[in-house]
Parts: sequence; C-alpha cells; structure tokens
Amino acid sequence: MMDVLILVCCIILPPLGVFLKQQKLSIDLLVSIILTCLFYIPGIIFAIAVAFFGFSCGKVVSSVQGK
Repeated sequence: MMDVLILVCCIILPPLGVFLKQQKLSIDLLVSIILTCLFYIPGIIFAIAVAFFGFSCGKVVSSVQGK
C-alpha cells in the first residue's frame, strides 16, 4: 500500500515521492526539486528511479570521488 502512495506522489509531486521513500533530506531530493521545477517529466522519471530502482546521486558522487 505504501508503494502505491509513493508512486502516486512520484507522479503528482516528484520531490514528495523521493522524500517519502528516503525519509531524509538528501542530494536526490534537491535534484528532484530542480528537475521538477525546470522539466516536469524528467522530474517524474528521476523520482521513480530513486524510489523504485534504488538510483542515487549520492552513490554516483561517492564513486567519482573514489570513496
């Protein structure tokens, strides 16, 4: 039931879906806000990728920095 709520939030208001999934403020939330403000459809795609496929910008930044 929670997954359905998160999916609906990802479609209607993508940053809310990301926040509900991660339960914290993160770089992913910031990216989701920016994408949603600039381009709504990429914001939805990013929110679904974070919420259901485990994508995270924090992991990408850590791997680039060599951590």
